[in-house]
Amino acid sequence: MALDTTKLASTKARAATSIVISAQSPIDDKWYTIGAIDAVTRRIDRTNARRRELDSDTPGETIELMPGPSTITITLRRAVLYKSSLIEALGFDTVEDLIQQNKPVNIRETRNSPSGANGTQVIEYQGCYFTSNPFNYDITRDWIIMQDVDLDVAKIRVTKITPA
Repeated sequence: MALDTTKLASTKARAATSIVISAQSPIDDKWYTIGAIDAVTRRIDRTNARRRELDSDTPGETIELMPGPSTITITLRRAVLYKSSLIEALGFDTVEDLIQQNKPVNIRETRNSPSGANGTQVIEYQGCYFTSNPFNYDITRDWIIMQDVDLDVAKIRVTKITPA
């Protein structure tokens, strides 16, 4: 039986090929698929505040944890192509100094189900601003220039699209 390379593998584990990353251009508001992405990292962090009892049998004992606001960041790792760097692929002509980004960018992660039975999950990272723009050169490997761009995210919107 030959492997059909036009379809996703039938598996219960999520295959990286089932995920599509796209960005909404700040120039024309159209969504464009971003290719050559090697890795995506999402972090949602928060700091909790402790209320402590000072005049109890055990001074300083925590009596309550109060959750703080969350901070959302994403990192996109992509090979720099002759056509464009990652920031250019996200819709900006040139951003060498981060102060040049004067509009937020929206990033969309579309998670397709290999079988189609579980539907599609769309995660939209809205109001993103770059926090770093490094280029990594590694001449001991295959000489591909990689770029890891960190973005702060204003908010996340998750949509589940179920099959009809």
